[in-house]
Amino acid sequence: MEPNPPGSGTAPQDGDNQRRIDRRGIISALGAAVFATAFTGALRSAAASSTLLANSSGKKVRPKGDPNPVVVIDAGHGGRDPGTISVSDVQEKNLVLAMAGELRRQLAATGRYDTALTRDSDVFVPLQQRVDIARHARGNLLISLHADAIDHPDTRGASVYTLSDRASDAIAAALAEKENVVDTVAGVDLNSYSPDVRNILVDLAKRDTERQSASFVSQLLPRLQQETRLLDGSHRSANFAVLRAPDVPSVLIELGYLSNREDDLLLKQASHRKHLARAMVAAVDAFFAHAPNAA
Repeated sequence: MEPNPPGSGTAPQDGDNQRRIDRRGIISALGAAVFATAFTGALRSAAASSTLLANSSGKKVRPKGDPNPVVVIDAGHGGRDPGTISVSDVQEKNLVLAMAGELRRQLAATGRYDTALTRDSDVFVPLQQRVDIARHARGNLLISLHADAIDHPDTRGASVYTLSDRASDAIAAALAEKENVVDTVAGVDLNSYSPDVRNILVDLAKRDTERQSASFVSQLLPRLQQETRLLDGSHRSANFAVLRAPDVPSVLIELGYLSNREDDLLLKQASHRKHLARAMVAAVDAFFAHAPNAA
């Protein structure tokens, strides 16, 4: 059917009006969000250009008084949830807590970062609460630490996961399902918007966050490779609940396989954890130096 010509005297139906209003509302909100994102990004970029200084090595540093980026460190599992049990009967929750403490120590020693831990003792922290801690701390980066196990004891090596609605492979999907069973994650609270507009705004934030998460992985993997063995295809993706904050770039590091005797032995050594933390700090430095808008 052709549309009513101008002056035909036939008024549009109520449903047509409603659809037009909905579309206009969505387009208006989307336009405002895009403008705000671009404008804020431009301001941050200009501020970063004027405040980021170069030291004698040419590396960008922040002047005194400029807020430090906040790195949130998430030690997986804890309390009633031990995580994986290693071949030497060590619990994952204890190993990753020790790793988190070492990473925090090294980050703090640089003087360039503020840190927050989702847990600093053997306590159970629900997955949604971990995300909430990262957002409440205004985290600029979340690093979640884990160690995996598999039925093949010869498999070993570290890997890094970023968020995806679809897992990169069957192993990634199974791992995400195992981790997520501890708790469920609520949606982002954007109650002042209609559902359609809310979905658009969240999607905008998620796209930028996912891009920054992938950027951090590109800095992290080559540095980890200098300190430990990596899995083939070491950048993986899965729908981990702890990575779902729409506005905090987030990665989950599987430090190795506790079902493998070599990985198990290494992860129990404080010296090895120091090497891993050193690689992570170097990656954090590179991430914020190359992406000042992330801070």
